[in-house]
Amino acid sequence: MNELNRKLAEWAGFKNIRFGKDYILMTGRFNKVEEITPFTQSLDACFKWLVPKLDNLVLRYRHYNAGHMGYEARTLKVYDDDEYDTFLGIDKNPALALCLVIEKLIDKE
Repeated sequence: MNELNRKLAEWAGFKNIRFGKDYILMTGRFNKVEEITPFTQSLDACFKWLVPKLDNLVLRYRHYNAGHMGYEARTLKVYDDDEYDTFLGIDKNPALALCLVIEKLIDKE
């Protein structure tokens, strides 16, 4: 999970990532220290730092057959009018579902 949080932090533009109780991240723009909860545990952190970099996002709660429940996060990466990729992340934790879909987007870039 730490590796995923590190990858997401780098994608969000943070530098000098240190781990502790919370993440302590140095922004490259202002040399300002930010303390945030790991992205995989906090929708607030995801929406503050990650979601603004997305072109679009759908996050919804799904109830599947046989009592399975979870969150689905979806995003599109549009290349031109006719070409795009769809990415999907599913987990019981909505923050993790969102992080998984962004990780797929990062890996495709």
